[in-house]
Amino acid sequence: VKRNVLAFIFLLIGLSSSVPDISAQETSDPVLQALQLSDGVAFDLDGQLLEEVWKQAIPISDFTQQEPVEGAEPSERTEVRVLFDNDNLYIGAMIYDDPEGILANQLERDASLGSDDRFMWILDTFRDGRTGYFFEINAAGLMGDGLMGGGGRGGGRGGFGG
Repeated sequence: VKRNVLAFIFLLIGLSSSVPDISAQETSDPVLQALQLSDGVAFDLDGQLLEEVWKQAIPISDFTQQEPVEGAEPSERTEVRVLFDNDNLYIGAMIYDDPEGILANQLERDASLGSDDRFMWILDTFRDGRTGYFFEINAAGLMGDGLMGGGGRGGGRGGFGG
């Protein structure tokens, strides 16, 4: 089966202060190991993830589904790498999928992407496990963002149900 690799890189300005000191945490929960960039490290934000800096970052790949079966093994492989510097947080995702099965019908910014294949992440900046800022993108490049309220409801736009 022919596989298509979709690469998305997202630049989030001013969020490096929300990256916790993971070495100080004692937890059995999965831990994200973001790679801190040295001063002066430059790379292209071109969606390719080909630079050495991306190869140095430890990939996250032990994801579970949200839909159609919450908690189930994913139907396709995804690898996410996270980098940060003094001012920015960079998230690079390699999403492997059969091109024939990709759903990307929504074309309106901040519209619900619930029926599309999408990559979504939430920054729990309040560290309460209930609220945070969410960001998402579908395979057509349509983006959405907002504030995630308690109970998994998005406050950034109407109709978001996670």
